Amino acid sequence: MKILASLLAGVALAATALVVPAQAATTAEYEAEVVTATNTYRTAKGLNALKKSPCLEKKADAWAKHLATEVKKLEHRSPSNLKKVLKQCKKKRIGENLAVGYPTGTAVVTAWKNSPGHNANLLKANTSWYGVGAYHDGTQWWTVQMIAG
Repeated sequence: MKILASLLAGVALAATALVVPAQAATTAEYEAEVVTATNTYRTAKGLNALKKSPCLEKKADAWAKHLATEVKKLEHRSPSNLKKVLKQCKKKRIGENLAVGYPTGTAVVTAWKNSPGHNANLLKANTSWYGVGAYHDGTQWWTVQMIAG
């Protein structure tokens, strides 16, 4: 009877493990998934693939960490803050997507595709650059995507 209980407990644990979604192992992996999913989506819609902007990447990384560790909620930058980003990164137009709680970069882009405002940013014409920041707070991922032209 004890052996059967141990076997059943092992089966229950294995079944539980199967329903836990996969999680990106590193920040770089998570961010790469966001970029790949975004560019795959854009090119399938006839748009150009975006290129990495080190300046936008730095701003996105800092904002993701700020949201996770200081604000502790999703909050877009103010219009004046976005104007500073545009000036500092030498861009003319910008869109910002935020998310929290998605286990992979692919999952977050899927969610954005299903949200009209976020989807509009993903498919913004006359944009060529991206910056993606992801920060894991020990529990969940905080994601910031900036798309600019």
